[in-house]
Amino acid sequence: TINFKREILTQCQKEFEKEKTNHTDKITATQLKRKTLGNIKFVGELFIQGMISHTIIFQCIHKLVTNINIGDDQKNENIECICKLFVTVGKVLDVEPYKPKLEQYFSFMKGVCEDKSNDFRSRFMIKDVLDLRKNNWIPRRPKESPKKKIFAVNK
Repeated sequence: TINFKREILTQCQKEFEKEKTNHTDKITATQLKRKTLGNIKFVGELFIQGMISHTIIFQCIHKLVTNINIGDDQKNENIECICKLFVTVGKVLDVEPYKPKLEQYFSFMKGVCEDKSNDFRSRFMIKDVLDLRKNNWIPRRPKESPKKKIFAVNK
């Protein structure tokens, strides 16, 4: 029998660990970036729903931080991925048993933000995540939602 939860987790792990440079599909860099960010958000949502453990989410964070630290050509995309992951799961992770470990990652991110060799977009993305954490994970602007269109009925 196929276990649905295990199959989803296996697919997410494959996508997360897939090398971006050795992509054999004929997709553009923009499509690959959207797919990667979507997968990161999906992994975060699975964690929030309790389908992924804290250990796995910290492994994902560690891998992204390590990729930033190496300084490869995908550095800015890795920064965007870790920022997306922190925005998604930060509020849930920022609790007492995990706070010291999370504090290490945020101090590293602060160092990356202060490094002038990184581009402005990446530095401001990190700054936004740091500000979000400082504000107890309450966004500055409310999340946009679709608006209802109200039609006037002539009588």
